[in-house]
Amino acid sequence: MSEQRTYHGTLIEVSFGSDQVQRTVLEQYRQLVADHDPEDVLVVAGSPTSMTTFEAMLEPELTGAAMPRVTSLIVHATDVINRTDDRAILSDAMRRELVHRFLDDRDWESDYLRRAAEQDSFEADFAQLMETAVWQGIEFDTTPELRAVTAAVDEFHAWLGEHDHLERVLCKQVLEEVVRDVFDSFWSSLVAVFSC
Repeated sequence: MSEQRTYHGTLIEVSFGSDQVQRTVLEQYRQLVADHDPEDVLVVAGSPTSMTTFEAMLEPELTGAAMPRVTSLIVHATDVINRTDDRAILSDAMRRELVHRFLDDRDWESDYLRRAAEQDSFEADFAQLMETAVWQGIEFDTTPELRAVTAAVDEFHAWLGEHDHLERVLCKQVLEEVVRDVFDSFWSSLVAVFSC
């Protein structure tokens, strides 16, 4: 039986796209670094592209050579998994190569997918559909062809697991399993900035 843990903190919700997001993060960050070492304050942005924005905004709040610790959820998840898990996290290029190998020998049950597989762009298009489905958390189930996409994604992930590989998008899910213990041992404060 797994141990259930609780965390105490404050959730501050700010409408995405408003000028309040940066102002609120800056306010919370100032309060946290007043009470904690800046190395113990982690800012987790919703996407890697937001990291630079928040680093630049928070850097003037620190003295000397101190730098704000800013990451994104996927980068943080990857770091945690690299420290706690033996599986290799696939780069985007390696994922594409392995998906193409996986799809190359696949026998499709559907006539539609069998005919489509004969097209030059099929593997690339199907690989993109698989990736989009995983990133968006979509499980197709309305037609036999769409169920075949879901089955292919599941089989691909099982195949990766058998070979001790992990798709980067799944890092978020794995992070949920390990972050509680790792968080306690690395940071005492957290500012998370996500958009939904």
